[in-house]
Amino acid sequence: MRRLGQSYASPHDLKQLPAALLRTAPPRLGVASEPLAAGDDGIAQTVEVMTRLAQGAEGAQNPYVRMLALDITRGLGARDYYGQIEAIYDWVKQNIEFRGEFSETVQSPLVTLQMGAGDCDCQATLVAALLGAQGIATRPVTVAADAEDPETFTHVYLEAFDRGANQWVPLDTTVPSASPGWAPERVYRRREWPAMSGLAGLGDAQSDGALLIQDVAAPLAQGAAAALANRSNSASFGLNFGSTSNFNAPNASGSISPWVVIGGGILLIFMLGRRR
Repeated sequence: MRRLGQSYASPHDLKQLPAALLRTAPPRLGVASEPLAAGDDGIAQTVEVMTRLAQGAEGAQNPYVRMLALDITRGLGARDYYGQIEAIYDWVKQNIEFRGEFSETVQSPLVTLQMGAGDCDCQATLVAALLGAQGIATRPVTVAADAEDPETFTHVYLEAFDRGANQWVPLDTTVPSASPGWAPERVYRRREWPAMSGLAGLGDAQSDGALLIQDVAAPLAQGAAAALANRSNSASFGLNFGSTSNFNAPNASGSISPWVVIGGGILLIFMLGRRR
């Protein structure tokens, strides 16, 4: 199985993307490969990779993915969860084409945006990242839909949790006639995988909200594309699969860490308070 990531961010130059994403520099793709187990073990392996990419540095934590998700859902109510789910579903369906692949490959969300195409697992990973960037939980669902091989999972799609209706909504962007809520009917096996929790903010349940805040603030403050393009990190799945800002990664740009600035500000406020 192959995992495709980027050594710097350069998403697909669609006109619908925010202006900050319209970068034409060619992507330098990093490919990480690993043996794929047979049967259900291989499916579990693929789903694990999808989950990590969707929640990783080229997924929900990425500032560009966050900017795109906000642009797609702009104007919708903050608690219009179904409206946000539907808007992101429609955007991916309209802008990302379905394409097969030479061998089992899972693209990071940024790579799928760059290529403008992907198969079922790549599209599901992108949708999960866009929804996760807005705090909406998702989960993969695998199904066996081949009558000649009813025990083998042959397709994966996503479900998103609509907190307003307190229910899971099926999302299959690869079927032309589908809409939110549609799911394959003639299936012989079906499995719901663990949910990918969205990164909530201060107004929601506790989470690593600071992770997303720093990932958005640091690249913008340092000159976004220039800072990212100068990095040469190799693809390393599970650590920093790409060069976008990572909360646990060293400060590669040579600038002062945002946490140093924040810490200094807190110390200054404390000292001023004591003087009073």
